[in-house]
Amino acid sequence: MDWNVFSLINGLAGRWPLLDAFGREFAKYGILLLVVPALATWFWPPRDWRPDGRGPAAWSNVRAAARADVARAVVTALLAMGLNQIIGLVWARPRPFVNHQVHLLIEPVHDPSFPSDHSTVAWSVAGSLRHLPRWARWFGVVVAVLLMLARVFAGVHYPLDVLGGAVVGLFVSAIVRWAWRFVPPRFDLWLTRLP
Repeated sequence: MDWNVFSLINGLAGRWPLLDAFGREFAKYGILLLVVPALATWFWPPRDWRPDGRGPAAWSNVRAAARADVARAVVTALLAMGLNQIIGLVWARPRPFVNHQVHLLIEPVHDPSFPSDHSTVAWSVAGSLRHLPRWARWFGVVVAVLLMLARVFAGVHYPLDVLGGAVVGLFVSAIVRWAWRFVPPRFDLWLTRLP
């Protein structure tokens, strides 16, 4: 099943130069688009912020709450990438191009294919910046989904690799969100003093 879906998506590569160029560049650099909502949250916190249970004293400063969201995204991405390294040691799944003839659009790398680091980071950020305006949250989700498709299209991951990355990113995001309740509120306020 995994190979069949991979063949369907990767089989579209090599047919249309414009699609190849988009898929190649998005597979390599699409993750940088997630910096946009993170920077927007850091420097221009949303006006319609809704506190999420940390208490009125902690959340009275909207800027502190918004920056805590970005801090959670960074912590989540780092922890999720660490978990990926452990998973890769336990199950070193080879990349699709190692065992199959594929349309490879980007430079080959030979670290484990499962789970996808790009997908993990994308969903770590998309799952953490949940207090953004609705359009920005959807922007993050669309970027994450397109990145998953681009990595398969470019021939560097199987579909289960990118799905696994999404699960890791969202799972760690949920854990960090829960654990953040134990972070002293003064840390959120300290974030407001940063540039």
